[in-house]
Parts: sequence; structure tokens; C-alpha cells
Amino acid sequence: MPYSKLTKDGENFIKAIASYYDNNNLSMLNGNNGSLPYSDKENDATIIWKANVIDEFGNLIKTNDKFASYLIRLYNKYSSIYQLDANVIAAQAYEESRYKTWAYVKSTANSVDSTASGIAQINIKTLYDLIYNRHFLDDSEVAILVNGMEFSDQKFAWRKVQKSNEINSSYIPLQKTNRRILFQNMIDNPHIIIKAQAALMNFIANRNANLASSALFAYSRGSYLESNNYIQIVNQVSMNKNYNKSYVDDGLKYVQHIFGYLGDKDNQFVTSLDNNTKGYWFGYKIDFSFDEYFADSQSNYVQDKSTNDPYALTPILRIAFFNAQTTFNAKYKNQYYVVPNSIYRTPEKQYDLYKIGRDAHGNIIGPTKTPLDGYNNLSDHNKYKTKAFDFAIYTFDSRYVDGQLNNTNRALYEEFANLVINGNSAIVWGGNFKNQPNDVVHIQLNN
Repeated sequence: MPYSKLTKDGENFIKAIASYYDNNNLSMLNGNNGSLPYSDKENDATIIWKANVIDEFGNLIKTNDKFASYLIRLYNKYSSIYQLDANVIAAQAYEESRYKTWAYVKSTANSVDSTASGIAQINIKTLYDLIYNRHFLDDSEVAILVNGMEFSDQKFAWRKVQKSNEINSSYIPLQKTNRRILFQNMIDNPHIIIKAQAALMNFIANRNANLASSALFAYSRGSYLESNNYIQIVNQVSMNKNYNKSYVDDGLKYVQHIFGYLGDKDNQFVTSLDNNTKGYWFGYKIDFSFDEYFADSQSNYVQDKSTNDPYALTPILRIAFFNAQTTFNAKYKNQYYVVPNSIYRTPEKQYDLYKIGRDAHGNIIGPTKTPLDGYNNLSDHNKYKTKAFDFAIYTFDSRYVDGQLNNTNRALYEEFANLVINGNSAIVWGGNFKNQPNDVVHIQLNN
């Protein structure tokens, strides 16, 4: 699932949903179905949940169209940071919540026992895991989500986080109150929930050959799953005696629906929707004539082997990159953020860069990008696990910061490079190279 920003069709899809809500006098920001399951408001049918969403510019969002525009920016931002296809995570969120930030699973006679809520329908157990076990969110984001909760760093304070033999009934009132507080914090801060969704999808995709279908199935059925292809991951769940056929079928339908939003303009393969998406899609040309188990085999998710995925890096460099990225993004919150730009390159990709500034005979006729052609002379980018990466810095509104443009921009790149190096003399920054002194986007490991 290589990185891609939202297509024009994808943006129009999100905007069309906002228009649908407007035309039906509904809100993506204000709830209207009352009682919140597993909370101290679980029997209050009169309550209306209102999301107080502040955008990145400090403005309170009041209308569906403004919220849709905000979602578009968020999906593009976090798909870039986590090297995902923004169309996939946006289509996934629609399947989860219909883009209602206040959405939650209703209590009905036939409903599953779920605490899923928010725009990405992340349940409480998963959110606790992302915060305290996997550390996918930074401290400031955690503080926002748990603001007002009692004993927020303790399992006993969270609904359904403890194992059954650990549950003490005396804590249930606390769990119910915390559930209400957490829910309000989640619906007020969709940017944190979408970040959590993207971080989890990145983790899952790297365990499942970066296939969109496999990653979506695992997101739905269990993030622990690991596979090389879609058949393998479905069979893992099918053969597990703890799961019945309907559990597997629900996962298959989940993937099919999302692929339907991506590539089925007439919604022939989407069975769970009303007509508000009719004629809208994300513009992907997916052939639905093949078996759904091969959902990636003929779609445009099949790419060459070049990747921007940090998990392609050698472990020392991968850990250094993630630590530096977390520190840099936290320091420049609402100003800048950094993303990996080129990690592993095929020889063909390397040769394309080598040809820049050279004639057909290899003679230099202008500014060059690299002295290494990827065939006779390999770059560290051409070796797997990769010992080099390029990176890019963007402003908070996703404008590229050119590190060669002026000394102020160069200083930002040097600052990030120093965070990666962090005293390790084996890691070097391209800005200090003598043969390519302006290679400010490049960092490599020399051992």
C-alpha cells in the first residue's frame, strides 16, 4: 500500500457526503441518537453529543463542508507521515463511521459487545494499547485524550481493557464515567484519532506485505495477524477454532465494501450503504470480476519494489529515524513535520536519478543528483535492508520546505539530521558531503 494523496475523486467523495448531510439536515459534528453504551449515560436517550472540533488554524468547525475540508487535509497529512494510501484510510473511515466524528456502536438486542467510537471507530481496548503499550501517540496527544479521566494510566479505569479474571466490580462506576469523558475527548479531536488509525494501519500493513486488502482485513479482525497474501490471512482466521464463519465473513465484507468505495462508481459491490454515495468513488480502476481473495492482484496497489517505508531500513537507522521524527514533529507542532522521502530504490529508479544532468554518454552537462548509477556503482539506497534514507520537511499545511533554498530551511534539515545522528558517528548527513555538499535530504549509516 504505497503512499498516495487523495485523488480528486476521493476529495469529491468526502465533499459529497458532507452535502448529503446538509441536504438531509444532519450533522457530522452533532450526534442525535442519545445513550452511550458502557458509560454513565448508557440509559440516557435524551443526550445529544456535540463535537467541539478545532482545526489546525485554531478555528472552531461548525459546518459539514468545513469539516469535510478538514478531513481531506488530515487524511493527506497522516497518509504522508505513515506512508499510506490516503484513499484507503479515508474509504476505511467512511465504512467505520460515515465520517461522523461522534459515531459509536449503538446498544441493540443484536449488537456486538463493542466500545468502538469516533471517526475511525477505535475501541477502548485498542486505544489503550496504542497509547500505553505501542506508544503510537505522543505525550501531548495522550494528555488531550485522557483529560478529565481518573487513573487514566491504569487498566482498571478503562472499560474492557482488563482480562476477565482481573475485573473488580467496584471499579465499574469509574469505568463508565471515564468512558463518557474519553468519548467526548475522542469526538473533539478527530485529528488524534485519524493519526492513531494511520499509525495502526502502517503497523499492520508492514506485517502483511503492504497489501491493502490484507491490512484492512487485519484491522477488522485482529492487528496481530501477519501474512504474505490475502488468502493466507483469511485462512489464518478461518482455521482458528475460536472464530465462526460469520466472523470471517464480516471481515471479507469489510474489505469488499472499502474496495467498493475505491473502485466501484455504481456501488454494485457495496451492500451496507444507503444511496448517499451513488455515483461517487475514489477513482481506482479495480476489476471486480476476479475472486475477492485476490483483491490486490489486478488493482493499482501492485507497485515496483521501491519504497519510502522506514521498515525497509536497517534496524539502527530505522529506530534513529522514528525517534528523531517524534522529537522533531513534537517540537514543531502546528509548524512543520518530517516524512521519509526515499528509502529503498530499485536500480532503475537509481539510474533515472543518475541520468539527471548527464547526456546519453554519461557526460555531465548540468546540475546532477547522484554520481551512482545503481548498476556499476550502487547507492546505499539500492541495498536491502537499506542503510540510507532521504527525508522531506513540510509546513503544517503540507507545503514542501526546500532545504537548498536558503540557510533557514537548510538549518531545519540539519537540525533533523542531528536528531537522527544523536552522537552516533557512524550516521552521517549528506549536507556534510564533499562531493555532493547540497544533499541536505540524505542520511546514511557508514558501517
